[in-house]
Amino acid sequence: MGIQTAFVDGRWFVTSVDVSLEGRVTPGDVIRAVGNSEKTLDLGAHNAVDIPDQLPSFAQNNRFFADQKTLHQLISKGEVYLHLDAGDSVPLKPRACGLTDVPRAFG
Repeated sequence: MGIQTAFVDGRWFVTSVDVSLEGRVTPGDVIRAVGNSEKTLDLGAHNAVDIPDQLPSFAQNNRFFADQKTLHQLISKGEVYLHLDAGDSVPLKPRACGLTDVPRAFG
């Protein structure tokens, strides 16, 4: 999507933005949800998990994977919207990712 994020103090912050998105999303923006015309996924601490098998309960593990499935469905359908705390909804077109895009924790 051309952005990098970090989860800090209970919120998802944009930390860097591709040139193609400048002016629409800026570092420091807070993302509260991602969605399309059919569905919206609220983002929070339950999405900020590096190693889901270390979650303390099956319910939390199941919620994490259900959210991952929803996120995959959203980005697989084309354009998505980042819903920012400021009230803006920014349209983005997801791009294909390669192995070099996978976080180091998975390497």
